[in-house]
Amino acid sequence: MHGDPPSIQDPLVGTLVAGRYRIDAVIGKGGFGLVFKAADARLHGRPCAVKVLMGFDAGREERARFERERRIISMLRGGHVVQVLDSGELADGRPYIVMELLEGATLGDLVRQQGRVSPRRTVRIADAILDALQEAHDAGVVHRDLKPGNVFLVQTPDDPMFPKVLDFGIAKVTEGEEDDATRAQGALGTPRYMAPEQFRGKAVDARADLYSLGVLMHLLIAGHPPFTGAREAVPAEIGGLPAHARVAWQHLHATPPPLLNASPGLSDVIERLLAKHPEHRYAHTIAVRAALRATPEANGVLGPAGEGNPADTTGLDVLDPLPSGATPLVEDGRSSAPILLLVSVGLLAAVAASLAVWLTLRPPHALDEVPISSSAGADAAAAAPARGVEGVALCRRRIETMPPGARVSHLGRTLGYTPSVISRPCTEVWQVEVSAPGRPPVQVVLDTDIEPLQIDLDAPAPRDAGARVISRRPLTLPARRPPAPPPKPQGESPLFY
Repeated sequence: MHGDPPSIQDPLVGTLVAGRYRIDAVIGKGGFGLVFKAADARLHGRPCAVKVLMGFDAGREERARFERERRIISMLRGGHVVQVLDSGELADGRPYIVMELLEGATLGDLVRQQGRVSPRRTVRIADAILDALQEAHDAGVVHRDLKPGNVFLVQTPDDPMFPKVLDFGIAKVTEGEEDDATRAQGALGTPRYMAPEQFRGKAVDARADLYSLGVLMHLLIAGHPPFTGAREAVPAEIGGLPAHARVAWQHLHATPPPLLNASPGLSDVIERLLAKHPEHRYAHTIAVRAALRATPEANGVLGPAGEGNPADTTGLDVLDPLPSGATPLVEDGRSSAPILLLVSVGLLAAVAASLAVWLTLRPPHALDEVPISSSAGADAAAAAPARGVEGVALCRRRIETMPPGARVSHLGRTLGYTPSVISRPCTEVWQVEVSAPGRPPVQVVLDTDIEPLQIDLDAPAPRDAGARVISRRPLTLPARRPPAPPPKPQGESPLFY
């Protein structure tokens, strides 16, 4: 389908399926299926792809997933979803799906080749993915495994990077469908791109896909995903665990590093997509698409809502080069096939055990923490202050609001959404803004580490629990250089799983 075909031999090569599809070669291998390049003999040899359930002894769950994918992609007809042309069963009883043959590369290939992608191109790719997700979500389907290998870029007359979303094999119909694998194993997906609620084994909805989109957008712009499992980015008691467990901890508790080469508007969109709690993310793909169109990067790139985007324009891919000596983290293994990764019971048990140890060092509300420092992990109530980057002592303050979900920002940078624990150097006094749509912003001073600060955004004056509320109007603060990005991990595991 793309890239160099895997060196796999299969008895189907050279045969004729259903008296119509000549199987030419294996071009991809997924968790439970083989993908073949084929030719439709009835349509003068028109190229196509045939996906076949792998193994004569495939179990009930593998067959159920294959049938689920066949059913789901057959009912999705949008241009940004791979199209199904036919389906049936082989003589040995294995099901197959005939799909359009895609020529091009995956997002993983793109990042490997270019290092990273311009913010303008990222916005255009994200809007196309949202178009596919909107159709799926409106049909009650959650993808659950949106990752670089499952977004394919093909060339069209108007766009040399036209995205197609692939692999609905572990997608879930949100109403009336039981998922034995989820019940038995606890989570499905690819750890670097999974939403926090997937790690917790909770029910997921469309907002889990929006979180994964935020991870993809960060990957494209920065050249690496927000959470890589670097040992220096997690507490010491988590650092000794496998990379997958460290990544899980980061998704649950760490704050994404800032995107210094994106506009503040685009950075805010991605930060909201990456909110830890689903209720703090956008509620629907329509809202995300509207927010993207309000960013500077969308000018000349995205058309009005409900209309087509302009033809690909010159300069869409212009970006500053990577710093000297920097190497983008790239996908491990072949990206030429849709890949299913089932998070094992052992992995989830390891994460659960490590979090149990970590929770013994945390106050009762620690699960809601969104620390600013990537090295945060010590008990906020401990007598000795936590140590941040380069040994800087960090002081923490929990902010709660009624209603929850308010944005907490400092010098224009989003720190988190309430309820949230904000970390700052103990030697600094911070003026932060707490804001929510339709309500005046509240300006507060953080200079202590006492009990949680509770603010009623609907009250004439906020309830003060120790911090000084200084204004309900925005403050004019002096310009300040953004913090330096965290160091890139060295010698860590590859980017994609």
